[in-house]
Amino acid sequence: MQPKNFSVGVRIEHKQSDLDRSMYGEMSGHPSLPAADYKLSVHDKNGRGIYTFCMCPGGVVTASSSEENTVVTNGMSYYARNGENANSAVLVGITPDDFEND
Repeated sequence: MQPKNFSVGVRIEHKQSDLDRSMYGEMSGHPSLPAADYKLSVHDKNGRGIYTFCMCPGGVVTASSSEENTVVTNGMSYYARNGENANSAVLVGITPDDFEND
């Protein structure tokens, strides 16, 4: 067996109104504008990738564990995207070099 790359992360949640203000400025709240969203992607100076995934404007964080004694979260937005909060997964790439090899 050979180790393979994978990603690990967390889900962050913030007020949709804060995100709207940040993205739309004084036009925030205008009825013609949708709930703001974002995507982030960067490689640090060592080449490690850090990125957002599954950004859910006006969405909710959901419990998604499929096994006992585990904590897994996911995010979702309803069609209207009019919830109080927004959420997104923030992940970092992990390589076999991050672990000691036997």
